[in-house]
Amino acid sequence: NGFANPRHVLIFALLCLWAIRLTTNWATQWRGLDHEDWRYQDIQKQTGVLYWPASFLGIHLLPTILVFLGCLALWPTLSDRNPQLIWLDGVAALVTLTAIIIEGTADLQMRRYRREPKATRQVIPPGLWSASRHPNYFGEVLFWWGLYLFVPLAYPNFWWVIVGPIAMLLLFLGVSIPLMERHLLARHPTYTAYQQRVSPFFPWFSR
Repeated sequence: NGFANPRHVLIFALLCLWAIRLTTNWATQWRGLDHEDWRYQDIQKQTGVLYWPASFLGIHLLPTILVFLGCLALWPTLSDRNPQLIWLDGVAALVTLTAIIIEGTADLQMRRYRREPKATRQVIPPGLWSASRHPNYFGEVLFWWGLYLFVPLAYPNFWWVIVGPIAMLLLFLGVSIPLMERHLLARHPTYTAYQQRVSPFFPWFSR
């Protein structure tokens, strides 16, 4: 019985929505088998002959470990066959769903922005991108915190699974955002003006 209780169904539905958004975003940006992401190219330039071990450890192994840590919150929730839904489950579902909506909306708004002629583009993109320079990253981190919120009250002995969302937060704040910022500054000198007016991660009013 794969769906033993309402909590299982709820979490599975949220995971499916998250996976659909992630796959859709990848598919709409896929440029073919010959395309190589700029991150791989940059790491290859920086590491030289050490590229393959650096690629394995930094690009493949580390993110896999972090996703595993994030999924630890699913262990108690999906292992319990007879739980009762509690009020925090509703909060967790709302946070997780909001995160997915933020990610999907940010994807759509950025695709529309990129289709605009460069000559007429505004310095600050519209929508969520005017409140955060990386709303898609914010939504992703919020997603993992949403999954964690299914745990604290229902399974207090599993408090330690909070390492998952904390690790995700540190990854984006310490690695992903700085890497993306350097890349954007190198390609778009006007990005400095955007940095000065818009919050780097947490959504806030633009200046």
